[in-house]
Amino acid sequence: MDSRPLNGSSIIHANEAHVRCQCTVDLISRRQRPYRFRVKVWGEPPHEFTRIYEITAISEERAADRGLRMFEAEMSRPLAILATLQ
Repeated sequence: MDSRPLNGSSIIHANEAHVRCQCTVDLISRRQRPYRFRVKVWGEPPHEFTRIYEITAISEERAADRGLRMFEAEMSRPLAILATLQ
């Protein structure tokens, strides 16, 4: 595939888009450390999907960070989005 500039701008491929997402974190269990959290992550276009992860972490911040990284890794794979549409 050729990526020559078109009218002074380069062609942007879909798999080069940055994944933009947000999340909420709910505490599931506080019985022992590390705690269990439910992290709900949703993306902005073109990654308009929602994922819910159960994550074990020592704090809300670490659970949120891990959930966001998991979502980003999943959406960064070009075929991951196509698989969810089938």
